[in-house]
Amino acid sequence: MHILLIDDSEDEQYLLENELLQEGLSSGIKRVGNQPDMQAALASSIKWDIALVDYFMPDFSAEQALQILKATDRDIPAIVVSGQASEEKAISMMRLGAKDYISKNNRFRLIPSIIRELESHNKRKLQQHFERQLHQTEQKLAAVAEAAYDAIILMKDDWSIEFWNAGAEKLFGFSKKEALGVNVNDFLIPSRYQKVFRRLFRHFAETGKFSIPDKTFEIIVLNKSRKEIPVELSLSSVKIDHHWTVIAIVRDISKRRDLERKLRRMASHDPLTSLVNRREIMWRLNQEMIRFYRYHSPVTILFIDIDNFKVINDTHGHNIGDKTLIDCARKMSSLMRRNDTIGRYGGEEFLVILPETHTKKAFDLAERLRTYIDKHSENAEQQIPHYTISIGITELTDEQMNISTFLNIADKTMYKAKQTGRNRTCIDDC
Repeated sequence: MHILLIDDSEDEQYLLENELLQEGLSSGIKRVGNQPDMQAALASSIKWDIALVDYFMPDFSAEQALQILKATDRDIPAIVVSGQASEEKAISMMRLGAKDYISKNNRFRLIPSIIRELESHNKRKLQQHFERQLHQTEQKLAAVAEAAYDAIILMKDDWSIEFWNAGAEKLFGFSKKEALGVNVNDFLIPSRYQKVFRRLFRHFAETGKFSIPDKTFEIIVLNKSRKEIPVELSLSSVKIDHHWTVIAIVRDISKRRDLERKLRRMASHDPLTSLVNRREIMWRLNQEMIRFYRYHSPVTILFIDIDNFKVINDTHGHNIGDKTLIDCARKMSSLMRRNDTIGRYGGEEFLVILPETHTKKAFDLAERLRTYIDKHSENAEQQIPHYTISIGITELTDEQMNISTFLNIADKTMYKAKQTGRNRTCIDDC
């Protein structure tokens, strides 16, 4: 315990040391009797625990000493000791920052007062330490929240916004000034979801809990320009000052959705012609066959092959062969009906699924395809030579119980068209 004794009497120092020893307390006492010595002591590296100030000194007053203590950035509790008891003096000293005022006639109060003030001082230091730590933690959390890529939004139990980080500004386009205090349901949630969210908000306000089993889910939100943005929304709650606060972390998943769409397309479409690939068209054909057997909805397929495609590749090269495939796919796609599906079955072969279609209508469509290709296939600018197609038509019947049988019949029918001269359309009995 380091005590700064501001007193011009050596006797006071000896007396104080004796009283402390009697109480079983050891201390380092430094006595100063004037302003320069006091300022030198305060400027030293010693951490003073308490200051005892004599009220009256010939060349240095208690008022001056207290003012010097107050001016320093150190929190040093001061006790004023006076030869005369005076309520007026006590009030004056307290106003200047003294923690206690003790008359020398009541000196027995000095040691308990020192101990009390030391305990109080230590409590203040501990509290200040925790407050500094809390402030530092709050600063770090605020810095993390501001630096976060995701939008972080805090809302009161009435769903008015009370925290809006830089990520939220970037995602939604609203500044802090525009967002704070606004109900989140009023300007971020599309109208088709507002009824659900109001019900969710009402349940939360009543119970402090969410009525949804999964607190992380995907949803559509609106930005400042009213553009819809797909996001992943994570909700949690915490009670602060007896009130519920909702913490929403919002992540923009637009790029992820785009990537997922691209991956799905890559998995289901042919990269050269952009038609659905063999795997996808087989799946769609299987679905149509299920509909046929369940509802007796007619379905017909066209099995199409580019005539003499190997000659095109061998004569003009594979680059022109690829251009020919692309050109053929584009031209046939332009003549398809909305519910029809055309896909690349493999190599130069294409498969067309015609739902709700019998053989006669399928034949009419096949002939439109064949004649259009025959008349418009050659493209000098693209170096695409004239080419034709052969088409086999098969309508699903009760006897064709599986997809392999159905496709084999269509394939054989297409080869009949090739064997009878190419650039033809052939049905089962041709």
